[in-house]
Amino acid sequence: MFLRDVWDDIKPLINVSHERTGYPTQKPVALAERIITASSDPGDVVLDPFAGCAYVSVAAENLERDWVACDISPRAMTVLRRQFRKFGYAVDGEAPEGVLAHEGESLARADVKILGPHELPKRKSLGEEAESITLLPPRIYKVPASIFTREETLTFLLGLSGWRAWCCGFANWKIGHFGRPVIEQTFRNFELDHIDPQSKRGRHEIDNRAPLCPYHNNRKGNRRVHLDEFREEIAAAGELAVASLDDLVDLAWARDQALEHWASERAKRSE
Repeated sequence: MFLRDVWDDIKPLINVSHERTGYPTQKPVALAERIITASSDPGDVVLDPFAGCAYVSVAAENLERDWVACDISPRAMTVLRRQFRKFGYAVDGEAPEGVLAHEGESLARADVKILGPHELPKRKSLGEEAESITLLPPRIYKVPASIFTREETLTFLLGLSGWRAWCCGFANWKIGHFGRPVIEQTFRNFELDHIDPQSKRGRHEIDNRAPLCPYHNNRKGNRRVHLDEFREEIAAAGELAVASLDDLVDLAWARDQALEHWASERAKRSE
C-alpha cells in the first residue's frame, strides 16, 4: 500500500465511537497499528508511557508485539482490560466481548494476562555470572520537595536577614511615618536560590535556600557557584546595597536557624 504524507484513509474516532474511552488524546487503534507496523517487527517490544486509553497496547497485541503500558491513573487498568475485551481478547480469564473484532477474524483470541504495578515479575538472579558483570553505581535521587511553600520559605529566611537579600543586601524600602524610610516586610521582589548549588548535590530544603534579588538571581543562573563566592563577586563589582559583606546575614548562622526551624515544623506536621 502506497502512503502519502497526509493519512486521510483512517477513520477518526468520531466515526468509530465504540472505541472511545473518554480520553481527549485518544487515537484510533488503526492509526497505532500503522505506526507500529512501519516501525517494528513481530516480537519487538512497544512502550506506551501514557496508556490511559489503551489503543497502543491493543494495536501492539493485534500485531503480535510485546508491549509495556504505563499510566499515572489507577483507572487506566480498568480501561485497559475493558478495551482488550472489546477487541475480542479474553483478559485474565474473563470472556471477551468481541464487539470490535476485525472483519473475518475469529473472536476466540488468546488470553491476555495484564500485570499491574504490584504484580510485575520478579527479577531473576544473576547467579554465577554476577561476578563478571559490571554494575552501575546506585542512582542518587533528588531529595523530596520542602515541607514549606515558597512564600513560607521566603518569609522565614528574610526574617533572619532583616528583610534584605542575602546576595547584596537589597531591600524593599518605603516611606514610613514622619517621612522616614523603612523596609517593607514582604517577600515581593525576591527570588529563592540555593546556598550550595544543586549541581553539587545541594539540598532543596529550607536550610539550603537563600532569598536573592531578581537581578543577581538572574546573573547567577545555573552557575556551579556557592553563595559565599557569588557574594564576593558582587562586592568586587561594587554592587552591594550595604557597606560591606559583614553587613550581610551570616550564612552559617542562618543555615543553623533554618535547619532547626525545619526540624521543628516537620515534627509538628507529622503529629
